[in-house]
Amino acid sequence: MKNRYKNILVLLMAFVAVLSCKKDDPVAPGLSDILAGEKWNVVSVMHSQEGDLTSHYQGFAMTFSKDAGQADYDGKYSIDKASPIFQGSSGLWKLTEGSSGDKLDFDNGMVFVAQITETTLVLNFTSDLNGGKVDGLDGGYVFTLNR
Repeated sequence: MKNRYKNILVLLMAFVAVLSCKKDDPVAPGLSDILAGEKWNVVSVMHSQEGDLTSHYQGFAMTFSKDAGQADYDGKYSIDKASPIFQGSSGLWKLTEGSSGDKLDFDNGMVFVAQITETTLVLNFTSDLNGGKVDGLDGGYVFTLNR
């Protein structure tokens, strides 16, 4: 009878050990992982004074990679069909996640408030270039991009 209890105890311990060896849950990608990779294509562009400027940004797209080569930045970016408000078509980027919103900094001094999901990137920023209202450059912008 003692052997029987020992056998049951050993089987029970083995069963518990097997149950405790479950696979780890996959780690959800971070925002910088979501940002990098596939190209982000423009869906809409809104301007604080001029309204909908989407038609002026057809073909606009952004691509982010995670290899910056510099410790202060998370990666490189490139822009297809860049406009003067972006002050160049490529450079370095850094993402700072925060409870009051995420901040995306470019090495050219541009700063965006970013909303990032798996499929949507929304960039809010203000341009104060000297183009004036005639050129439609000054003011607040909201760029919405999708994969």
